[in-house]
Amino acid sequence: MIHLLRLSKLRRDERGTTLVEFALVLPVLALVLFSILQFGLLFFNYIDLTSAGRDGARVAAVSRAKTDGVQAIKDAITKSTSAVDDDKLSITVSPPQPWKSGDTVTIHITYPYNLNVMGVVMWSGPMTSDATVRIE
Repeated sequence: MIHLLRLSKLRRDERGTTLVEFALVLPVLALVLFSILQFGLLFFNYIDLTSAGRDGARVAAVSRAKTDGVQAIKDAITKSTSAVDDDKLSITVSPPQPWKSGDTVTIHITYPYNLNVMGVVMWSGPMTSDATVRIE
C-alpha cells in the first residue's frame, strides 16, 4: 500500500519537466537563430556587392578618356567592398575599351557564397550583381 502511494506521488511530481522541455526545444531554437544570423550576413554581402558594382559604374561613366579604364573600375570595386574577400571576386566589364560618349558599359560581379548553419552548408552558389551605365 505504501509502495502504491509512493508511485502515485511520483506520477504527480512535475519537478524537472521544464528542464526536459527546454532541452527538447533548445536545438530547434538555436537552429532558427543561427539561420537568421547567417541569412543576415549573406544579405549584407549582397548589399556590399551591389554597392561596389554601383561604385564601379560611376568610375566607368567618367573613364572614357582613360587608357586603363577597366583596371580603374576593378580598383574602385575592390576598394569599395568591405565584407567580401576581394580575392574571390570575379569582375567583368563589357564591352572592352575604347568607349565613346553614349556607349553603355555593363559591370558584372560574381562572388561565391555558402549559407552555413551550424557547420552544415544549406545553400551555396554564385552571388551576382550587375550595373549598367552610359559613358559621358
